[in-house]
Amino acid sequence: MIDGKVVSDWSSETDGHKTTTLRCFAELWDQQKMDVADQIFSAGLVCHAPGDRDMHGRDALKALVRSYHAGFPGLKISVLGQLSEGDRVVTEFTMAGTHSGKWMGVPATGRDMQLGCVAFSRISDGVIAEQWYEWERRKLLEQLALVPILRG
Repeated sequence: MIDGKVVSDWSSETDGHKTTTLRCFAELWDQQKMDVADQIFSAGLVCHAPGDRDMHGRDALKALVRSYHAGFPGLKISVLGQLSEGDRVVTEFTMAGTHSGKWMGVPATGRDMQLGCVAFSRISDGVIAEQWYEWERRKLLEQLALVPILRG
């Protein structure tokens, strides 16, 4: 028993949480199925993205996904693994694409990028209520030749 739950019950609950977050990356981020956001995120979603940007609501997250696909048409998301405990899920994934459209005010560079990423998700009532994203921001800027590559 952990936190008052029988371990087998807790395991099936965390498996459901992992499935919900997997849909976020496989269906929303990779396949751009925007309607999935309405199924797997709470209406009051709070999303914390790199660059100290907090977004509120499903529509704000959909706009973020659309902006990445506009700048990197054909963007591919590959989930590498997930860990889950209680109401939290950690998802490790990669993001890869070619910068062939305007992204965050930056004109297309034609350069490829591939980044390691992680997301922390908090599940409430079977849907994602809060999510924190982090990816290799410096590496992204280096790959797009927007900042010099640091050697060390």
